[in-house]
Amino acid sequence: MHEDATFPLNDAVDELLGLHPSSWTLMERTTQTIRRLAMMGNVILVGRGSNIIAAHMPHVFHVRLVAPLKDRVRQVEQYYHLKPAEAAQRVRDMDEAKSRYVRRYFRADVADPLNYHLTINTAYTGFQKAAQTIANLVRTK
Repeated sequence: MHEDATFPLNDAVDELLGLHPSSWTLMERTTQTIRRLAMMGNVILVGRGSNIIAAHMPHVFHVRLVAPLKDRVRQVEQYYHLKPAEAAQRVRDMDEAKSRYVRRYFRADVADPLNYHLTINTAYTGFQKAAQTIANLVRTK
């Protein structure tokens, strides 16, 4: 299931032809799965609006990891073995797709700091320190 929404007419035709369920059906099933997993606990959920879906669950801790664009581009460049321009475009495309998905299905802003208990700049902390910080906070909660 892509974060990027398909054109509604294509989506309807594909569903009628039995090629796949509609994007709305997939989102509903994904939401139900995320809700069930969050209620079970001891799980890390990433993306798909999971912070919005589980917003009112008292035992859930919402974290947003951020970094400057140049650091994120370098990470994507290394991970996917891309040229800098290709990596920059991929990062922009992923950011836009995530934003559209959350806005379309949850009428929320993925970057709204009020949707998170904690935001960590991994360019400052690094991934290991960020993970330690999160683990320490979850243990004390």
